[in-house]
Amino acid sequence: MWPSDASEFSCKAFPWLFLMGMSLFLACLVAKNYRICKIMSQRLRRVRISVRQLILIVAAIVAVELCLIMLWYLVGAPEPLLITPDPVRPSLNYHDCQTSTEDSSPVVLAIGVYSTSLGIAAVVIAFLSRAAPSEYAVVCVTRLALLRAHPGLRRVCCLCRHRQVQ
Repeated sequence: MWPSDASEFSCKAFPWLFLMGMSLFLACLVAKNYRICKIMSQRLRRVRISVRQLILIVAAIVAVELCLIMLWYLVGAPEPLLITPDPVRPSLNYHDCQTSTEDSSPVVLAIGVYSTSLGIAAVVIAFLSRAAPSEYAVVCVTRLALLRAHPGLRRVCCLCRHRQVQ
């Protein structure tokens, strides 16, 4: 999992960087596609969703992730643990990041469930906004980004109708 030996800093920084980066990525996709989906569903009425509302959506999504990560670090942050596969050859020893207590398992599970539900929400909203005209090119970019982020989502793309742009 780690390119080299895990240090105290890398064990503590990796979850922050990975989870917050993924949360920001998915939050922006959800907010932008929500805006497009809302515009396309209200064809006869004028809909206005401001940039401030989009920022509030992203901030709310990221705030929940931030609270979960802070709770995880309060309960038991990951720390480097020496792994000794062969006691005779110490050159094979390496460090791996492990959570320090058993109490952190429910929090890590909650982070996983939240991140997964956020990914599913991004896919569902992208699917609902699939009929958007070509002026909203962000829908196509969203599908490509989600497919590259998780190869297992290719089946979802098969469900989407592809239209010819005229």
